[in-house]
Amino acid sequence: MTNTHHTIAKIEAGSTPNPTIGTVKKIADALGVSLDDLMK
Repeated sequence: MTNTHHTIAKIEAGSTPNPTIGTVKKIADALGVSLDDLMK
């Protein structure tokens, strides 16, 4: 598992309840959605 996959798995599992805005932005960018859409 890469660092990226590990980080996302931790966020999904609730092990990282407050990811940084930078991490959330990178996820949104990778998915091709805005931060607003990702947080809905």
